[in-house]
Amino acid sequence: MKTKNYLFVNSLIIFTVISASILLSNKLYSQDWNVYYDSPPNVANCIPGVLKASEKQAVLDYINQIRSIHGLKQVTYDPSGDAESQAATLMMVANSDLSHQPPASWQCYTQPGYDGASASNLHLSSYSSLGYIPQTLESIHGWMIDKIIINNIEDYTVGHRRSIINPFLSRISFGRCDGQPKVSSQYSYGTSMSLKWIGNLEQNITDWSSDFVAVPFQDYPIELFDKSWVLSFSVFFDKINWGNNVNVDYTNTTIEMKDENQQNITVTNKEVDDDQGWGGVPNCLTWKAVGLQDHKTYYVTIKNVNVNGTFKNYSYWFNLNNKGMAAPDDPVLFMPPDAAIDVSTSPQLQWNPAQRAYTYRVIVSKVSNFTTYIVDDNNVTNYSYSLAGLEPFTTYYWKVSASNEGGESGWSPVWSFTTAGTAPDAPTQVYPETAQDSLSLNPKLIWNKSLYAESYKLQVSAGNDFSELNVDESGITDTTYTVPAGKLYHDRNYFWRVKSVNGIGESVWSGKRRFRTLDSITSVIEILPGTYSTKLNNYPNPFTGKTNIVFNVQNTGIVLLKVYNSLGTEVSTLVNSRLEAGNYMVEFDGNSVASGTYYYKLISSSGIESGKMTLLR
Repeated sequence: MKTKNYLFVNSLIIFTVISASILLSNKLYSQDWNVYYDSPPNVANCIPGVLKASEKQAVLDYINQIRSIHGLKQVTYDPSGDAESQAATLMMVANSDLSHQPPASWQCYTQPGYDGASASNLHLSSYSSLGYIPQTLESIHGWMIDKIIINNIEDYTVGHRRSIINPFLSRISFGRCDGQPKVSSQYSYGTSMSLKWIGNLEQNITDWSSDFVAVPFQDYPIELFDKSWVLSFSVFFDKINWGNNVNVDYTNTTIEMKDENQQNITVTNKEVDDDQGWGGVPNCLTWKAVGLQDHKTYYVTIKNVNVNGTFKNYSYWFNLNNKGMAAPDDPVLFMPPDAAIDVSTSPQLQWNPAQRAYTYRVIVSKVSNFTTYIVDDNNVTNYSYSLAGLEPFTTYYWKVSASNEGGESGWSPVWSFTTAGTAPDAPTQVYPETAQDSLSLNPKLIWNKSLYAESYKLQVSAGNDFSELNVDESGITDTTYTVPAGKLYHDRNYFWRVKSVNGIGESVWSGKRRFRTLDSITSVIEILPGTYSTKLNNYPNPFTGKTNIVFNVQNTGIVLLKVYNSLGTEVSTLVNSRLEAGNYMVEFDGNSVASGTYYYKLISSSGIESGKMTLLR
C-alpha cells in the first residue's frame, strides 16, 4: 500500500480584472461591497469584516448543489472557522497577494489568519474600478474551473475542484474581505475569499452508491466548467479509510470519448496526479477534450484503471447545460428607501445582489399596480439603474426581479419614492414685442405661465444692464403686470425681464426686451368711464392750440389714431400701439400746423371711425 502525507489544499487562485472585456465574460459582479456585510472590513486598521448570514448560507447552498450533481453527501456550515477565514482574507487584501503560508512580515498578519490561509481555497481579485467587485459565488466558479497558468505553464492538479467534490468532506466555513491594499499595488482595490475545510475527512460515505467523481458529470452547469480546460476523474474504492484511495494507478489507463453521434472526441494532455492528495483527494486523472460544445451529450469510458490491484473500467456521460440550475433569489431593494421623499428627478435605483442572478428586470411606474410603466428593462447586469427626466412632485413605484438560465426569481417587494420639486423654467415674454414703440407710460407687460412657478419677479430698467431699476417687483402671482404711474417717462427706451419663483428656487431671467414710450405730444392716457363721452370725439372743438381726442377700444389689440388736413395729407400719428379694451384720451398739439379743418381716424380690430375738428388762430 502506498503511504503519503496528503495536502488538503496546496494551491490558490488569483484573478486580476483589468478591463471591461473580462467583466463582460463573467456576470457575477457588483458595485458595492457593503451589501455583503453586517459590518464591513476596515483594511486600513486591520479589522476583519462580519459577513451577512445570507452570504454564508448562499455559499453552503451552492457547494451542496454542486455536490448533489455528483451524488455526494451534503456538508454543513461550521461557524467556528469564520474568524480564521475572515483573518486570512484580510491579509490577502492588505498585501495584494495570496499565500497559504503568509509570512509574519505581512501587513495585518495574525496567527488565526495564517491558520485560515493554510487550510483553505483562496481567491483574490484585484481591480481599479468599483464596478468589478466579484459577487460571493464567483469564487466557487473559479475554484471549480480551477484553471491555473503560472509563467505560461499550465497546472492540471485542480486541487480546488477536488476539495469541493471530495466525498469525505463534512464541514466548511467561508470568509471574505474587500478593500484597498495597505501596500503599493497597481490596482486600487482587492477582494479575497476563503473556503475553509473543517473536519474534512469525517463524512460517512459507506452508503454512497458510486465509487468515483468526475468533472463534468451528467447534466453539468455551464458556469462550472471551461471547455478549453481539463476534465478530471478520481476513484474512491475505500469508503471507510480515505487514505487508502491512493492505491489507484492510471499508468495503463486509456480514455475514450464519443459525442452523441458516436463520433470520437480527441483526448489530449492526459496527466496523472496521485502522490500529493490535492484537495484531500489521493488520486486524480486529468485530460483535455478537443471541440466540446454546450448542450451536447458526451460519453466517457476510462479503461484499465488499477484499483488496489484490480483493473477496472468506468463509464459515464455529461452534457454542459443549466437544466439543474436553481433560479436566483428574489432581489432585495436598497435605495432610495421605501416611501422616500424629495428624491432627485435623476435618481439611481439600487438593490442588493441576488445570489445566482445573471441579469435583472427593472420596472418603474407611476401607478402601484404597474398597468402602465415608464421603464421595463429586462437586461440589467448591474445592481443599479439610473433614471433621468422624472417629473417633480411625483410618486413613482418600482420593483426588480432576477434571472439566470435556470429561471426567474419572484419580484422584490414594491417600493415607492416621491421626487423633489424643481426650480421653475424661465417664462417667455409675450408683450410688448421686441423693440415696440409708442407705448403708454402705463404699459401692461405680459408673459406666458411657467411650469412649476408659484410667483414671478419683474424688472424694468432704462439700461440694458439693469443696474438701475424703474420697476423691481416680486411676488407677482399673475402673468401680467401694469406699470404704475410715475415709473416711466415719455419718449424713452426701457428694457424689461421676468423670472419664475417657487419654494425650490428661481429660474434664470427671461430674455430682455426693449420698448419705447410715446413722446409727450402723443401720450395716451387711460380714462375712467364717464369722465368724457366715450364716443370718438375731441374737446374742445373748435380749439386754438391743443385739444384732447377721446376714444373707446372695444377689444384688446393694435390701435392706430391718425390726423389728416383738409387735403387728406397725414399730419400726425397719435397712437400706434397695442391697447387693452377701455377708454382713452390723447392730446393733439396744433401749434405747429396752420389753422383750418382737420380730420382724425381711429383704426382698430372693431373697425374704422373718424371725427372732425377745427383749429382757430
